[in-house]
Amino acid sequence: TIYFDKTGTLTLGVPALREIEMLDTTAKEDRALALASALEEHSLHPIARALVSENRTRNGADLDAFEVTEKLGEGIRGRIDGEDYRIEKSSSAGAIARFVFDDVPKPGIENAFAYLKERGFELSVLTGDKEVNAHRVLDQYGLPIIAECDPARKMAVVEEAKKAGKIVIMV
Repeated sequence: TIYFDKTGTLTLGVPALREIEMLDTTAKEDRALALASALEEHSLHPIARALVSENRTRNGADLDAFEVTEKLGEGIRGRIDGEDYRIEKSSSAGAIARFVFDDVPKPGIENAFAYLKERGFELSVLTGDKEVNAHRVLDQYGLPIIAECDPARKMAVVEEAKKAGKIVIMV
């Protein structure tokens, strides 16, 4: 059994911002993007790089974030202009905006999947992405997808397969 992580493994890992859905009707899109960019400035996550890049492309405000903390699989938070802000996977009360990204599959992955399937490997995808996004990008390959997994859940899936007697590879 081979489990593949999605972002950066099966996809280019360079998501592009597709849409900013404004949840706070009094807020401005350019301000929401600038706030997100400030928080994500030093993060290594592909989504963070996409937000920072889009803000620069749009010549957005260059804000400074302080006391920034990032928790893998959960989000990032910090202070900007004396106010607390956070970016997380699901919107909560007081949410300003929702950022929607597109991810692009790597060229030729269908050949790799066919090669592995022909040799008897069972293939699945584990991803932290929302289920709808993961399916939009990868459904064309016909692989089972387990979405909205934090790193601990991914490890648990691998361990469950091993306990079931499978030989497991996590890519």
